[in-house]
Amino acid sequence: MPDAAEQAAIDAAVAERLTDLLEKAERRGRFTVPEAELLPQVGKEFGIALNLMETVATRLGDTGQVGRSSTRRGPVLHRDLSSSERTVRGILHVILGSQRNAHAALPRSELTAAAEKLLLCSEQTVLEGIDTLIGKCVLVVERIDGDFLVFTAAAHSAEVAMVKNLMQLTTTPAMKIPRPRRIRKTIARAEKRSHLVLNADQAEAIATILRHPVSIVTGAPGVGKTTVIWAAVDALARLSQGKPILLAAPTGKAARRLSEAAKQ
Repeated sequence: MPDAAEQAAIDAAVAERLTDLLEKAERRGRFTVPEAELLPQVGKEFGIALNLMETVATRLGDTGQVGRSSTRRGPVLHRDLSSSERTVRGILHVILGSQRNAHAALPRSELTAAAEKLLLCSEQTVLEGIDTLIGKCVLVVERIDGDFLVFTAAAHSAEVAMVKNLMQLTTTPAMKIPRPRRIRKTIARAEKRSHLVLNADQAEAIATILRHPVSIVTGAPGVGKTTVIWAAVDALARLSQGKPILLAAPTGKAARRLSEAAKQ
């Protein structure tokens, strides 16, 4: 059996290794890891039996060297729950993940609940972390339709700029608006050339595009947005009297998809 000094040295080395593995897990978006996953690995590295590793983990949790909590599925390890750095990293992980799923912002209540679940901490801890990030201008909160939405500063800036640009475009003179009869004929010709049958909503969307300087086409997957784009570009090309039709997209992949949709 190691003496007290030797045991303290072993505990410190194990704590350092566990912290290293937990930090790596955090970078992959895992802010808690089951003991059953980490202890066998670290025990093997240090030549410590699993039952002794469980004792070491308990001791490390008691001394605050490594965070340790109990869940319905058993004990989990994490970094110090009181760490403000860990809290803000967890909050950012949640909101950046939502952006990757095409959400520009999250309701504050939804962000708070998701961060609580991820970090296994209190609502107050998360709210304090959100306030810290707002104070550092990393996050922005805006009340919209009675709900408080949380944006990253970059996403909020992009949204505001987009709205300003759209408002400016709505006052920009567009091409001469064709008469309703000509719009119907142009859409019918585009439909014939594409060998497609447009439904009423698609035809109305194209007619709206032809009547207004700015239009936003939205809809769930499979409703025919790509078809609308192709037919609208085809119709605009024939109504623009030789003026070029320019297509733009934010990424190379999106540009290729747009080009394919417009047959350009």
